[in-house]
Amino acid sequence: LTQREKEIGNETTKLRQKLEVMQANANTMAQEYETKVESDLEAYKRKCSVYREQLLQKEKENAKVEQALYNERKKVLSLEHENETLINVAEEKVGNVMTSERVKSSELKRYKDQCEKYRNESAKMEQTLYNERKRVSALESENEMLLNVAEERVGNVMTLEK
Repeated sequence: LTQREKEIGNETTKLRQKLEVMQANANTMAQEYETKVESDLEAYKRKCSVYREQLLQKEKENAKVEQALYNERKKVLSLEHENETLINVAEEKVGNVMTSERVKSSELKRYKDQCEKYRNESAKMEQTLYNERKRVSALESENEMLLNVAEERVGNVMTLEK
């Protein structure tokens, strides 16, 4: 063999060795990357699980608020009915006072004050009901946001799994 052929042979051997080292490095890097991706995927899955739990908690809170709203509305309706009954009684008493003149004006005032008291309580309960509805709306918005975040994270996880 000529000197040039020997040099080419030596260079070829060196290049093959260099290629083998590069392939080994590439394999190592690929394994490290795969391990990192698997770790990241597990972390995302855990985060998604946490988001799911938070969503469930928010849904439970919403259900409690809805039940509280329902109970408050029942109270308001009951007070409205009681108020109407008291107004009817008061009006009847007023009629009796005018026709029989046996009831004193202080008793009439007491009935009117009681009716006013019930009207005020009814107005307060309506305000409470309004405030609870606003709170439910805010919780629903927060749930929507958490659901969107969770869906985005699940999408990211699915993309990484592919």
